[in-house]
Amino acid sequence: MSVDGNTSSRQWKTGIWLIRLTYFALLASSILDIVLSFSTKTIFAEYISMAIRFVAALIILIFGESFMRKRKPIPATLTTIIVAIIALFAMCLVRPINIGWLLGLIVSLLLSLIVIQLMPANWMGRGIFIAFIGGAIIALTDFLPNTAHYEVNLGDPQVFLLFGISIGLTIMLFTRFTKYPVTAKLVLAITSMSVYLFNILGIILASALESQATSGVMTIKLFAHWYLLGSQLSVIIAAVAALWLARLITNPLLEIVNVADKIAREGDLSQRSVTRYQDEVGLMSESFNQLIGSLNEMAEVAEEISSGNLSVEVEPKSANDDLGNAFMKMIASLRETVSSVALNAAELNQSASELSDASLQARAATDQITNSMQQLA
Repeated sequence: MSVDGNTSSRQWKTGIWLIRLTYFALLASSILDIVLSFSTKTIFAEYISMAIRFVAALIILIFGESFMRKRKPIPATLTTIIVAIIALFAMCLVRPINIGWLLGLIVSLLLSLIVIQLMPANWMGRGIFIAFIGGAIIALTDFLPNTAHYEVNLGDPQVFLLFGISIGLTIMLFTRFTKYPVTAKLVLAITSMSVYLFNILGIILASALESQATSGVMTIKLFAHWYLLGSQLSVIIAAVAALWLARLITNPLLEIVNVADKIAREGDLSQRSVTRYQDEVGLMSESFNQLIGSLNEMAEVAEEISSGNLSVEVEPKSANDDLGNAFMKMIASLRETVSSVALNAAELNQSASELSDASLQARAATDQITNSMQQLA
Protein backbone atom coordinates (compact mmCIF):
# COMPACT_ATOMS: atom_id res chain seq x y z
CA MET A 1 0.00 0.00 0.00
CA SER A 2 1.22 3.52 -0.80
CA VAL A 3 2.05 6.18 1.76
CA ASP A 4 -1.20 7.98 1.00
CA GLY A 5 -3.07 4.71 1.48
CA ASN A 6 -1.38 4.14 4.83
CA THR A 7 -2.20 7.68 5.92
CA SER A 8 -5.82 7.29 4.86
CA SER A 9 -6.08 3.99 6.73
CA ARG A 10 -4.62 5.54 9.89
CA GLN A 11 -7.02 8.47 9.66
CA TRP A 12 -9.95 6.08 9.20
CA LYS A 13 -8.98 4.04 12.27
CA THR A 14 -8.38 7.18 14.33
CA GLY A 15 -11.78 8.55 13.31
CA ILE A 16 -13.51 5.31 14.28
CA TRP A 17 -11.88 5.34 17.71
CA LEU A 18 -12.81 8.99 18.22
CA ILE A 19 -16.44 8.12 17.50
CA ARG A 20 -16.18 5.25 19.96
CA LEU A 21 -14.62 7.57 22.52
CA THR A 22 -17.56 9.94 22.07
CA TYR A 23 -20.30 7.42 22.73
CA PHE A 24 -18.27 5.74 25.47
CA ALA A 25 -17.88 9.09 27.28
CA LEU A 26 -21.62 9.80 26.98
CA LEU A 27 -22.49 6.30 28.17
CA ALA A 28 -20.00 6.38 31.06
CA SER A 29 -21.19 9.80 32.29
CA SER A 30 -24.79 8.66 32.13
CA ILE A 31 -24.14 5.42 34.03
CA LEU A 32 -22.00 7.26 36.61
CA ASP A 33 -24.77 9.79 37.26
CA ILE A 34 -27.31 6.98 37.56
CA VAL A 35 -25.14 5.27 40.18
CA LEU A 36 -24.62 8.54 42.07
CA SER A 37 -28.35 9.23 42.03
CA PHE A 38 -28.87 6.37 44.48
CA SER A 39 -26.81 8.15 47.14
CA THR A 40 -27.61 11.80 46.39
CA LYS A 41 -30.78 13.75 45.85
CA THR A 42 -31.58 13.94 42.15
CA ILE A 43 -34.24 16.04 40.48
CA PHE A 44 -36.42 14.78 37.65
CA ALA A 45 -34.67 16.95 35.05
CA GLU A 46 -31.36 15.25 35.85
CA TYR A 47 -32.91 11.85 35.16
CA ILE A 48 -34.01 13.20 31.79
CA SER A 49 -30.44 14.37 31.13
CA MET A 50 -29.12 10.90 32.03
CA ALA A 51 -31.65 9.26 29.75
CA ILE A 52 -30.80 11.60 26.86
CA ARG A 53 -27.08 10.86 27.20
CA PHE A 54 -27.73 7.13 27.46
CA VAL A 55 -29.96 7.14 24.38
CA ALA A 56 -27.48 9.37 22.52
CA ALA A 57 -24.67 6.92 23.25
CA LEU A 58 -26.80 4.04 21.95
CA ILE A 59 -27.72 5.98 18.79
CA ILE A 60 -24.07 6.72 18.01
CA LEU A 61 -23.12 3.14 18.90
CA ILE A 62 -25.75 1.59 16.63
CA PHE A 63 -25.96 4.00 13.71
CA GLY A 64 -22.44 5.43 13.80
CA GLU A 65 -20.81 1.99 13.86
CA SER A 66 -23.26 0.72 11.23
CA PHE A 67 -22.45 3.58 8.85
CA MET A 68 -18.73 3.07 9.40
CA ARG A 69 -18.97 -0.64 8.58
CA LYS A 70 -20.74 0.33 5.34
CA ARG A 71 -17.97 2.83 4.59
CA LYS A 72 -20.31 5.82 4.85
CA PRO A 73 -18.24 8.37 6.79
CA ILE A 74 -20.47 11.39 6.13
CA PRO A 75 -23.66 10.08 7.80
CA ALA A 76 -21.56 8.44 10.55
CA THR A 77 -19.80 11.71 11.35
CA LEU A 78 -22.93 13.86 11.13
CA THR A 79 -24.82 11.43 13.38
CA THR A 80 -22.04 11.56 15.97
CA ILE A 81 -21.75 15.36 15.87
CA ILE A 82 -25.45 16.22 16.02
CA VAL A 83 -26.39 13.59 18.62
CA ALA A 84 -23.41 14.47 20.85
CA ILE A 85 -24.23 18.19 20.70
CA ILE A 86 -27.88 17.58 21.62
CA ALA A 87 -26.94 15.28 24.50
CA LEU A 88 -24.31 17.63 25.95
CA PHE A 89 -26.59 20.63 25.52
CA ALA A 90 -29.30 18.84 27.51
CA MET A 91 -26.80 17.82 30.19
CA CYS A 92 -25.43 21.35 30.65
CA LEU A 93 -28.89 22.88 30.51
CA VAL A 94 -30.08 20.70 33.38
CA ARG A 95 -26.87 20.95 35.37
CA PRO A 96 -24.79 24.01 34.37
CA ILE A 97 -21.05 23.57 34.85
CA ASN A 98 -20.16 27.31 35.15
CA ILE A 99 -17.38 26.98 32.55
CA GLY A 100 -19.54 25.96 29.62
CA TRP A 101 -17.35 28.15 27.39
CA LEU A 102 -14.43 25.78 28.06
CA LEU A 103 -16.51 22.64 27.54
CA GLY A 104 -17.89 24.15 24.32
CA LEU A 105 -14.34 24.70 23.07
CA ILE A 106 -13.34 21.10 23.85
CA VAL A 107 -16.46 19.72 22.16
CA SER A 108 -15.81 21.88 19.07
CA LEU A 109 -12.20 20.71 18.82
CA LEU A 110 -13.01 17.03 19.40
CA LEU A 111 -15.83 16.96 16.86
CA SER A 112 -13.68 18.90 14.37
CA LEU A 113 -10.98 16.27 14.78
CA ILE A 114 -13.51 13.55 13.95
CA VAL A 115 -14.52 15.55 10.86
CA ILE A 116 -10.90 15.90 9.72
CA GLN A 117 -10.25 12.19 10.16
CA LEU A 118 -13.34 10.86 8.41
CA MET A 119 -15.05 13.33 6.10
CA PRO A 120 -14.07 13.85 2.45
CA ALA A 121 -12.46 17.15 1.47
CA ASN A 122 -15.67 18.74 0.17
CA TRP A 123 -17.39 18.14 3.54
CA MET A 124 -14.62 19.11 5.96
CA GLY A 125 -15.42 22.82 6.07
CA ARG A 126 -19.12 22.24 6.69
CA GLY A 127 -18.39 19.62 9.33
CA ILE A 128 -16.04 21.93 11.24
CA PHE A 129 -18.63 24.71 10.97
CA ILE A 130 -21.30 22.48 12.55
CA ALA A 131 -18.87 21.41 15.29
CA PHE A 132 -18.07 25.00 16.36
CA ILE A 133 -21.69 26.12 16.15
CA GLY A 134 -22.55 23.19 18.43
CA GLY A 135 -19.77 24.16 20.83
CA ALA A 136 -21.11 27.72 21.02
CA ILE A 137 -24.62 26.43 21.72
CA ILE A 138 -23.29 24.23 24.55
CA ALA A 139 -21.38 27.20 25.99
CA LEU A 140 -24.58 29.28 26.04
CA THR A 141 -26.19 26.85 28.52
CA ASP A 142 -24.62 29.00 31.27
CA PHE A 143 -26.47 32.09 30.02
CA LEU A 144 -30.07 31.36 31.03
CA PRO A 145 -29.32 30.25 34.62
CA ASN A 146 -26.73 33.06 34.89
CA THR A 147 -23.99 30.66 35.98
CA ALA A 148 -21.19 31.77 33.65
CA HIS A 149 -17.86 31.97 35.41
CA TYR A 150 -14.64 33.25 33.80
CA GLU A 151 -12.43 33.21 36.88
CA VAL A 152 -10.18 30.22 36.26
CA ASN A 153 -8.44 28.31 39.03
CA LEU A 154 -5.74 26.17 37.43
CA GLY A 155 -5.18 24.58 40.82
CA ASP A 156 -8.49 22.78 40.34
CA PRO A 157 -7.60 19.37 38.79
CA GLN A 158 -10.79 19.34 36.70
CA VAL A 159 -10.14 22.79 35.21
CA PHE A 160 -6.47 21.98 34.64
CA LEU A 161 -7.43 18.74 32.88
CA LEU A 162 -9.94 20.51 30.63
CA PHE A 163 -7.37 23.13 29.66
CA GLY A 164 -4.84 20.38 28.92
CA ILE A 165 -7.36 18.52 26.75
CA SER A 166 -8.21 21.67 24.79
CA ILE A 167 -4.53 22.43 24.12
CA GLY A 168 -3.84 18.81 23.12
CA LEU A 169 -6.79 18.74 20.71
CA THR A 170 -5.69 22.06 19.20
CA ILE A 171 -2.19 20.72 18.57
CA MET A 172 -3.61 17.57 16.97
CA LEU A 173 -5.88 19.63 14.71
CA PHE A 174 -3.18 22.02 13.52
CA THR A 175 -0.42 19.42 13.06
CA ARG A 176 -1.61 18.60 9.52
CA PHE A 177 -3.19 22.01 8.89
CA THR A 178 -1.38 22.59 5.56
CA LYS A 179 -2.92 19.42 4.09
CA TYR A 180 -6.53 20.47 4.73
CA PRO A 181 -8.68 21.87 1.90
CA VAL A 182 -9.06 25.66 1.74
CA THR A 183 -12.57 25.71 3.23
CA ALA A 184 -11.51 23.59 6.21
CA LYS A 185 -8.42 25.77 6.75
CA LEU A 186 -10.36 29.02 6.80
CA VAL A 187 -13.24 27.79 8.97
CA LEU A 188 -10.93 26.05 11.45
CA ALA A 189 -8.40 28.88 11.69
CA ILE A 190 -10.85 31.79 11.93
CA THR A 191 -13.36 30.09 14.24
CA SER A 192 -10.88 28.42 16.60
CA MET A 193 -8.81 31.59 16.92
CA SER A 194 -11.99 33.56 17.61
CA VAL A 195 -13.00 31.14 20.37
CA TYR A 196 -9.55 31.26 21.97
CA LEU A 197 -9.38 35.04 21.66
CA PHE A 198 -12.78 35.63 23.28
CA ASN A 199 -12.15 33.07 26.05
CA ILE A 200 -8.71 34.47 26.92
CA LEU A 201 -10.06 38.01 26.82
CA GLY A 202 -12.93 36.96 29.11
CA ILE A 203 -10.48 35.44 31.61
CA ILE A 204 -8.32 38.59 31.57
CA LEU A 205 -11.26 40.97 32.01
CA ALA A 206 -12.82 38.82 34.75
CA SER A 207 -9.48 38.73 36.61
CA ALA A 208 -9.16 42.49 36.26
CA LEU A 209 -12.65 43.03 37.66
CA GLU A 210 -12.01 40.63 40.51
CA SER A 211 -8.79 42.44 41.45
CA GLN A 212 -10.61 45.76 41.77
CA ALA A 213 -11.92 46.44 45.23
CA THR A 214 -14.89 48.35 43.82
CA SER A 215 -16.14 45.38 41.81
CA GLY A 216 -18.76 43.42 43.66
CA VAL A 217 -19.85 39.85 43.09
CA MET A 218 -22.92 40.97 41.14
CA THR A 219 -20.80 43.12 38.83
CA ILE A 220 -18.55 40.17 38.02
CA LYS A 221 -21.52 37.86 37.49
CA LEU A 222 -23.25 40.44 35.28
CA PHE A 223 -20.09 40.83 33.21
CA ALA A 224 -19.70 37.06 32.78
CA HIS A 225 -23.39 36.72 31.92
CA TRP A 226 -23.43 39.21 29.07
CA TYR A 227 -19.88 38.57 27.94
CA LEU A 228 -20.75 34.90 27.46
CA LEU A 229 -23.68 35.82 25.22
CA GLY A 230 -21.71 38.37 23.22
CA SER A 231 -18.65 36.17 22.79
CA GLN A 232 -20.56 33.07 21.68
CA LEU A 233 -22.72 35.05 19.26
CA SER A 234 -19.48 36.52 17.90
CA VAL A 235 -18.08 33.01 17.48
CA ILE A 236 -21.18 31.99 15.53
CA ILE A 237 -20.85 35.10 13.34
CA ALA A 238 -17.15 34.34 12.82
CA ALA A 239 -17.97 30.77 11.79
CA VAL A 240 -20.61 31.96 9.30
CA ALA A 241 -18.22 34.61 7.94
CA ALA A 242 -15.42 32.04 7.60
CA LEU A 243 -17.65 29.61 5.69
CA TRP A 244 -18.93 32.42 3.45
CA LEU A 245 -15.39 33.65 2.78
CA ALA A 246 -14.26 30.12 1.97
CA ARG A 247 -17.12 29.66 -0.49
CA LEU A 248 -16.29 33.04 -2.04
CA ILE A 249 -12.75 31.84 -2.73
CA THR A 250 -13.29 28.18 -3.59
CA ASN A 251 -16.43 28.30 -5.76
CA PRO A 252 -14.70 30.13 -8.67
CA LEU A 253 -11.73 27.78 -8.32
CA LEU A 254 -14.01 24.75 -8.46
CA GLU A 255 -15.64 26.14 -11.61
CA ILE A 256 -12.21 26.41 -13.24
CA VAL A 257 -11.41 22.85 -12.14
CA ASN A 258 -14.69 21.59 -13.64
CA VAL A 259 -13.96 23.32 -16.97
CA ALA A 260 -10.42 21.91 -17.02
CA ASP A 261 -11.77 18.46 -16.20
CA LYS A 262 -14.27 18.59 -19.09
CA ILE A 263 -11.54 19.66 -21.50
CA ALA A 264 -9.24 16.89 -20.27
CA ARG A 265 -11.91 14.18 -20.36
CA GLU A 266 -14.05 15.23 -23.33
CA GLY A 267 -11.73 17.50 -25.32
CA ASP A 268 -14.47 20.13 -25.49
CA LEU A 269 -12.67 23.42 -26.18
CA SER A 270 -15.94 25.35 -26.26
CA GLN A 271 -15.92 25.38 -22.44
CA ARG A 272 -15.17 28.69 -20.74
CA SER A 273 -14.71 29.75 -17.13
CA VAL A 274 -17.01 32.49 -15.84
CA THR A 275 -15.06 35.44 -14.43
CA ARG A 276 -17.10 36.58 -11.43
CA TYR A 277 -14.67 38.81 -9.55
CA GLN A 278 -11.95 41.27 -10.51
CA ASP A 279 -9.41 39.80 -8.11
CA GLU A 280 -6.60 37.24 -8.29
CA VAL A 281 -9.08 34.43 -8.90
CA GLY A 282 -10.70 36.52 -11.65
CA LEU A 283 -7.30 37.08 -13.26
CA MET A 284 -6.64 33.35 -13.13
CA SER A 285 -10.02 32.69 -14.76
CA GLU A 286 -9.26 35.15 -17.57
CA SER A 287 -5.81 33.63 -18.12
CA PHE A 288 -7.35 30.18 -18.20
CA ASN A 289 -9.85 31.32 -20.84
CA GLN A 290 -6.98 32.77 -22.89
CA LEU A 291 -5.25 29.40 -22.69
CA ILE A 292 -8.39 27.65 -23.93
CA GLY A 293 -8.64 30.24 -26.73
CA SER A 294 -5.06 29.49 -27.82
CA LEU A 295 -5.76 25.76 -27.83
CA ASN A 296 -8.93 26.39 -29.81
CA GLU A 297 -6.97 28.37 -32.43
CA MET A 298 -4.52 25.49 -32.79
CA ALA A 299 -7.44 23.08 -33.14
CA GLU A 300 -8.90 25.20 -35.95
CA VAL A 301 -5.51 25.24 -37.71
CA ALA A 302 -5.28 21.46 -37.38
CA GLU A 303 -8.78 21.14 -38.87
CA GLU A 304 -7.79 23.33 -41.86
CA ILE A 305 -4.70 21.21 -42.42
CA SER A 306 -6.72 17.99 -42.25
CA SER A 307 -9.02 19.34 -44.98
CA GLY A 308 -5.98 19.93 -47.23
CA ASN A 309 -5.60 23.67 -46.76
CA LEU A 310 -1.88 24.34 -46.32
CA SER A 311 -2.21 28.07 -46.89
CA VAL A 312 -3.04 28.73 -43.25
CA GLU A 313 -0.55 30.83 -41.34
CA VAL A 314 0.53 30.21 -37.76
CA GLU A 315 2.28 32.96 -35.84
CA PRO A 316 3.99 31.76 -32.65
CA LYS A 317 3.32 34.07 -29.74
CA SER A 318 6.97 33.97 -28.71
CA ALA A 319 10.16 32.00 -29.14
CA ASN A 320 9.00 29.85 -26.22
CA ASP A 321 5.65 29.01 -27.84
CA ASP A 322 6.35 25.30 -28.30
CA LEU A 323 2.94 24.46 -29.73
CA GLY A 324 2.89 27.42 -32.15
CA ASN A 325 6.45 26.75 -33.33
CA ALA A 326 5.68 23.05 -33.75
CA PHE A 327 2.62 23.84 -35.89
CA MET A 328 4.61 26.32 -37.98
CA LYS A 329 7.35 23.74 -38.61
CA MET A 330 4.75 21.08 -39.39
CA ILE A 331 3.01 23.28 -41.96
CA ALA A 332 6.36 24.23 -43.56
CA SER A 333 7.35 20.56 -43.68
CA LEU A 334 4.00 19.57 -45.20
CA ARG A 335 4.30 22.30 -47.82
CA GLU A 336 7.81 21.10 -48.69
CA THR A 337 6.60 17.51 -48.89
CA VAL A 338 3.66 18.44 -51.10
CA SER A 339 5.94 20.52 -53.36
CA SER A 340 8.39 17.63 -53.60
CA VAL A 341 5.60 15.19 -54.43
CA ALA A 342 4.24 17.58 -57.09
CA LEU A 343 7.70 17.99 -58.63
CA ASN A 344 8.27 14.24 -58.69
CA ALA A 345 4.86 13.76 -60.25
CA ALA A 346 5.70 16.31 -62.96
CA GLU A 347 9.02 14.61 -63.68
CA LEU A 348 7.31 11.24 -63.79
CA ASN A 349 4.71 12.62 -66.17
CA GLN A 350 7.44 14.01 -68.43
CA SER A 351 9.29 10.68 -68.39
CA ALA A 352 6.10 8.86 -69.28
CA SER A 353 5.51 11.28 -72.16
CA GLU A 354 9.03 10.76 -73.48
CA LEU A 355 8.63 6.99 -73.16
CA SER A 356 5.38 7.19 -75.10
CA ASP A 357 7.07 9.20 -77.90
CA ALA A 358 9.91 6.69 -78.08
CA SER A 359 7.41 3.86 -78.27
CA LEU A 360 5.61 5.56 -81.15
CA GLN A 361 8.89 6.12 -82.98
CA ALA A 362 9.87 2.47 -82.49
CA ARG A 363 6.52 1.35 -83.82
CA ALA A 364 6.86 3.59 -86.87
CA ALA A 365 10.33 2.19 -87.55
CA THR A 366 9.04 -1.35 -87.19
CA ASP A 367 6.22 -0.63 -89.63
CA GLN A 368 8.69 0.85 -92.10
CA ILE A 369 10.97 -2.20 -91.92
CA THR A 370 8.00 -4.49 -92.42
CA ASN A 371 6.91 -2.57 -95.55
CA SER A 372 10.44 -2.66 -96.99
CA MET A 373 10.68 -6.43 -96.54
CA GLN A 374 7.32 -6.93 -98.23
CA GLN A 375 8.48 -4.88 -101.23
CA LEU A 376 11.69 -6.94 -101.57
CA ALA A 377 9.69 -10.13 -101.47
